[in-house]
Amino acid sequence: MSSILKVVVVAAALAAAVPAGTAVAQGTITKGGGQVRMSPNANDSRSADGRRDSAPRNIYMVIQTDSLMSQQELASKFESARKSTQGCSFQSYDIDPIDPNTYTLLKSILQNGVVPPNGGSQGAVSIEPLEGQDGAWTVNLKSDSKYLESAKVKVATSAQGDEELTMKAEPKDKLNANLRYHSPGVYILKMPAGSAPKSATLMVSDEANRGQSAAVAMEVIWPDAGRCYLATLKGVEGDEKELYDTLKDGKKIANPIKGIEDATKAAIVVASFKEVLAEPIVFKDDAIQLSFPKPGNVEPKRMWMRFPLTKTEEAAIRQELDTKFAGDGFKTVPAWIRQNQLGEKLTPEGSTGWFELPWNAEHQAFERTLPIDTKSWQERLVNNKEFMGDNAILIYEFEGEDESQEIIKIDGGKRYRPYQVAGWLTGLPSAPSSDKGAGK
Repeated sequence: MSSILKVVVVAAALAAAVPAGTAVAQGTITKGGGQVRMSPNANDSRSADGRRDSAPRNIYMVIQTDSLMSQQELASKFESARKSTQGCSFQSYDIDPIDPNTYTLLKSILQNGVVPPNGGSQGAVSIEPLEGQDGAWTVNLKSDSKYLESAKVKVATSAQGDEELTMKAEPKDKLNANLRYHSPGVYILKMPAGSAPKSATLMVSDEANRGQSAAVAMEVIWPDAGRCYLATLKGVEGDEKELYDTLKDGKKIANPIKGIEDATKAAIVVASFKEVLAEPIVFKDDAIQLSFPKPGNVEPKRMWMRFPLTKTEEAAIRQELDTKFAGDGFKTVPAWIRQNQLGEKLTPEGSTGWFELPWNAEHQAFERTLPIDTKSWQERLVNNKEFMGDNAILIYEFEGEDESQEIIKIDGGKRYRPYQVAGWLTGLPSAPSSDKGAGK
């Protein structure tokens, strides 16, 4: 596939039906890896008769290119189009990589109103882009008894000629491996940025062949999905058709767009009957941002949390709380918690106290950004993994008009909630830190 640019204009606007109080991101949509951010220009857009056009709007374009087109090259085409288009302007734009499945899904929905069937099948092997991860692929051997020992992938690079990359299959927990086990018969393969796989030799062994234990070479042709991007045009004014015409004009754009599926007359409505929850944990520089929703049918003033706990520590704290809550404990526990609060920083040696998550009315969640000793936690995870846990205890506290506190009853009469913060242990190895040697 050479110099191909296919575009689906998703919509001039996205209508969103979401639960009341849910924060909805506006402007940039991001998926995948790095981003290209372009600065605003000052051109004022008016129609031919001098009238100002309607209010600025955003346009989202999902784009398929050839396998080697970079974000910077694609960005140059939009910069050229902005300079060469008189009847339409935009203030700025973002270009973000997306996985080919996203492009194919949106194209199929907008063209035919259906979800596309799974592709990539090559008889005994299925190779498909991994959703949400640019440059990652699933290799499905279609048999629980088959194992992928290694792969030799031929790739086209930005330099002249092809290159062969050899990778050995690693265990499932090696998240940064180029090739790793995922589930029986299924593996995840990651390609370097800017490379385009063309074919592969897979060394596959099969437990079903009891008389033959050696791996057998399997040749496959890589599905040519090209590279895909999301271009977000911000502050668009004027007739976007003129912009599209420029992008398709070979006299104005080097390797112009081959076709545009304009879907601006269709509406994409994003709706949910399920409560939309924020990620419970997000790693910041030497800190974690914690966010939890409010339980139903109660109005807590704040939330208290003990974290992180091993299973043994969690069981001990639950037993202690069961004793504390006997009798009028729902009134006395608030004072006890305040006597056992965590300090200002979460460290492996000092993580034995409760800490408060105040209510954030704007986000409709209990939230806190808590400083952590990232390097010490990473060292603990490597050297003393048995003392690491991702369990927590949550307690919700009511405060009356007279400022009296009591612990709210939730979950079938319990006054505390066990919770597993699944992203804690998986996120720690790559957590950002001011220590340049940590998190690498």
